[in-house]
Amino acid sequence: MSVKNIDHKLRELVRTATRHLNLPDVAEVVLPAHMLSASESDAKHDKFGLVVLEDGNAGFFYRLLNVQPDRVEDYRAMAERAKGQSVVSLLENLTSNDLFERAITYGAINAATAATFQRTGFVPAEKKPTTDTLTSGCKVGMVGYFREQARQLVARGYTVHVLEINQAIVADVCREQPGGISASADPESLRQCDIVYCTASTLINGTLDSLLQALDTNLHIELVGPSAGCFPDPLFERGINVIGGSLITDINTAIDRIKQGKPWRNSVRKCTLEKGDYPGLPALLKA
Repeated sequence: MSVKNIDHKLRELVRTATRHLNLPDVAEVVLPAHMLSASESDAKHDKFGLVVLEDGNAGFFYRLLNVQPDRVEDYRAMAERAKGQSVVSLLENLTSNDLFERAITYGAINAATAATFQRTGFVPAEKKPTTDTLTSGCKVGMVGYFREQARQLVARGYTVHVLEINQAIVADVCREQPGGISASADPESLRQCDIVYCTASTLINGTLDSLLQALDTNLHIELVGPSAGCFPDPLFERGINVIGGSLITDINTAIDRIKQGKPWRNSVRKCTLEKGDYPGLPALLKA
């Protein structure tokens, strides 16, 4: 399967939800006032944008994939063009080669998903602690380097293996946690792990499907991050076991904090979605 199949499935799901629920248009795409602030090297909260619908539902998107400093005004123009559009119309941008444009589209899909969950009464469960899914001695894989989580896991005695194509990051990882952590650019290296935490930005950059093909289908895989807010149907179909994301509980605070480049943790509820607890979009709409 190619990533186009995930995109294609999400198109179908958004169109179906919009047809049944009359989902609202985009009201605003929220970006930080300082698009390239110094804190972006280590501050999670400063790396995301937010697509807000006219009913107040919203979805995060990771905004720093291949961002070019000389194109900041282009990115802001993309955000402005999205205002007033339907989420269905933005789906055309899934074919774009511009990752910022794809990111905004995924933010819109995430917002449409949040609106659908709200209107159908579906509430994902509270996030479970990472260690709830770990057993003593298991080896943890990471697609993308979750720095703080990796440090905590190593401190608890787990070994961590990071998949990362940026060799400078790989070197830093191994230098920071000698002995407890390893890194590689080869997806096949994750087969040695018992559980893999995968960044949701793989949806935006189009690498998730090829990654899943390279992994053992029996491997426990969790897709995590604020961007992991889209309809989960195609993700569970492709072998993802758990999706960990964030639902916005205070939209005004979230907007204000993102614009200022400040932490927005208190404006969201972290949640966990497991395959067995999710009935699928058709069942939600039927109910």
